[in-house]
Amino acid sequence: MSSSLFLLTALFNVLLICSAVDDDTSRIVGGIPAAKGQFPFMAGIRRRPGKTPTCGGSIINAKFVLTAAHCVYRANNKKLEVVLGDHDVLKPKEEGEMVKRICRVHVHPYYGGASPVNHDVALLELCRPIKKFTAFVQPIALWDTFKEVKRGQSATVAGWGLTREGASHTSQILRYVNVHVVSIQECKESYSWVGKGQLCAGEARGGKDACQGDSGGPLWIQRREVKYLVGVVSSGRGCARPRTPGIYTSIPNYFSWILETMSSKSF
Repeated sequence: MSSSLFLLTALFNVLLICSAVDDDTSRIVGGIPAAKGQFPFMAGIRRRPGKTPTCGGSIINAKFVLTAAHCVYRANNKKLEVVLGDHDVLKPKEEGEMVKRICRVHVHPYYGGASPVNHDVALLELCRPIKKFTAFVQPIALWDTFKEVKRGQSATVAGWGLTREGASHTSQILRYVNVHVVSIQECKESYSWVGKGQLCAGEARGGKDACQGDSGGPLWIQRREVKYLVGVVSSGRGCARPRTPGIYTSIPNYFSWILETMSSKSF
């Protein structure tokens, strides 16, 4: 092979590699696209007239979706809606998809909208309960007060957020990534203010994380065939940076508040 032909072949291969790296499917923060219906408890929160989610959430029963307080703080609930059973946000009326209006927003009473973010949890009360759960719309179980989420535990987070820090657009397809729970002591090395109401998860080397637009979405663990919600995407410094885990609202610490709020008479 001549030297000029060799150079042309090498240049062509480099261009192929660069185009693959720049493709949207390879730019998620360490995760992969979910299959349709893989996570039926996933909810997207939209502000009308918008058609793409600004935050995520989790279906926890026929009447309530759990999310982060900062996603809905001081929001006009008449302009909020949740989409259930969604996968590709640019495809209207996918199989199994439901859109629900929100009649009441229950923000944790101690949340104040300030930084650092504490008590970052809220319940969205649907105007009309989900009549029937399907293969694409299902609730997720809550990890309760008496169970510890151990350091090193593998967990999963999903959402339609940015596919990398500084990206110009969010993901069209629901994506997920596996991370590991970090102890509060380790987390304090990055965020001195975190406390027992929070849970941290990520990878020491970075490369795997939730990002902007994933807020309010679920962090869950699996025991045998059952998935348990352990956290709500809350905050963090950047996305997938080394030794900088993501911060989640800890479900066990707010388990009682969640149950009490759902059982109280709303309207």
